[in-house]
Amino acid sequence: MKIFSILEPPLFEKTKRPQEDYFLTSDKYPVSVVADGVTLEPENREDYPNPSGAGDVARIFCKEIIKQGEIFFPEFKEKDLLTIFEKANRKVYEYNKRRGRTAETINFWDFDFFHATGSFLVIKGNLAYWASICDSYVMHFDNDGKLKFKSPYTMNTDEKDQKILRKNYRNKLGEKGKPIGYGVITGEETAVKYLNHGTLSLRKNDLIALST
Repeated sequence: MKIFSILEPPLFEKTKRPQEDYFLTSDKYPVSVVADGVTLEPENREDYPNPSGAGDVARIFCKEIIKQGEIFFPEFKEKDLLTIFEKANRKVYEYNKRRGRTAETINFWDFDFFHATGSFLVIKGNLAYWASICDSYVMHFDNDGKLKFKSPYTMNTDEKDQKILRKNYRNKLGEKGKPIGYGVITGEETAVKYLNHGTLSLRKNDLIALST
């Protein structure tokens, strides 16, 4: 198995914003993760925080995914994807709480949860255990470069107003715990309900990509 990463030319060089993407792969096992900090909405764009809290969340999430992936790897099962995500999401909750960002204090705009999208992968033998949330993806290509699979993006609303979207639909659940909006990594426990996950069968020379 070979691992490589590609980082597109950073937009923050033009916008003066800090890097908010993060990628890690384990030194012990084939466990990889990518996360993308969600752009913040300060009232004054010149006051964009550097370092970015969203960037910190992407890094914290990735580090915990790798840590837990290594712990679970010897007896890994698909259900462990949920447990690993919950542990990493909890680290994000703790970070937001330290920064004074809780369900009681945020306004869903310029003072909001620091949050991120993400996807991760654990490969054992010819099986790839994958998970993704929001618009970070897992893609599976065959030896000829044909796309065999791309993880879905769950969005259950057409609401366009960002503040309303975050307040009423972000990580929200309806009757019987059914997702009614979209999910991101905020530290909220309900985020796990939006985690797409599964298992892929691999053949020699297949390519698995994590993207954001």
